[in-house]
Amino acid sequence: HITVRDVAGELRATTAGGHITAANVEGDAILHSGGGHIRAGVVGGVAQLDTGGGNISIQRAGASLSATTTGGQVELGEAAGAIRARTGGGVIRVLRVTGPTTLETGGGSILLTRVQSAVHALTAVGTITAWFTLDGKLVAPSHLESRQGDIVVYLPRGLPITIEATIDMAGEHRIEAEPSFPMKVSYSNTPEGGRALRGECTLNGGGEVLKLRAVAGNIR
Repeated sequence: HITVRDVAGELRATTAGGHITAANVEGDAILHSGGGHIRAGVVGGVAQLDTGGGNISIQRAGASLSATTTGGQVELGEAAGAIRARTGGGVIRVLRVTGPTTLETGGGSILLTRVQSAVHALTAVGTITAWFTLDGKLVAPSHLESRQGDIVVYLPRGLPITIEATIDMAGEHRIEAEPSFPMKVSYSNTPEGGRALRGECTLNGGGEVLKLRAVAGNIR
């Protein structure tokens, strides 16, 4: 294992299979483990965290943040720059989204709170839950997709946004919305003989597009 307290400059740490624990790093932090957990506090610069199979957690990055694990959980606080996180089969949690964010998990839920910027999130199996806020204006489209699971989105009433929601394999799955939302729902036949469900909604005059896609799940 590698354990480091506060670092006044840049930190680079590599271990073939142990855990890496670091406190606050004023510069960049490049941390790699062949299979252990990685935990860091506040990183002033770029944060690159990579492990072959452990969990990853970090409080904040002052620039871009990259986190990759082949099978563990990823817990991120926030980053001043772009966020990219990928896990082969764990849960991804992000406390605050203020920059462009791309998340992917092969089999776990994705939880996003305080979303203020564009986000692209994909899970093969699991629920995606996202809370959007009025603190920031969305300046780019967002896309949330679950291939086998539900998508749940919370939107403030004053947010200008355009929603496009689709369920590829409708069956017993539904698109549910607050009664005051002007959601227009329609069905269409698929080439495979099934039925797809589509919902469209414009709030507060419309804005950047929020695309929600569930292959086999509900959208709320």
